[in-house]
Amino acid sequence: MPGLDRNEIHEGHKRGLLTSQERLVLLKREDGWTFQHIADEYGYTRQYAGEVAQRAGGILRSGKRPRLKRPPKPVPDECVIQLTRR
Repeated sequence: MPGLDRNEIHEGHKRGLLTSQERLVLLKREDGWTFQHIADEYGYTRQYAGEVAQRAGGILRSGKRPRLKRPPKPVPDECVIQLTRR
């Protein structure tokens, strides 16, 4: 990916920003692999390999992972009472 070097990718993985899958795809792209070669090697589709690289590049540029779409469901009061009685 343009603008990203190997040190940034490794540092992002160490800080927990990138998953190992995202790190692998970015490193392979830095080595000159095409999305088709990456997809063939790891069993992805070419489109999915491109999406992973684009998402990882955005994560590294922004410095944080995107939040989940919706918050977790609140625990009903009945469950809380049952757990505290034990």
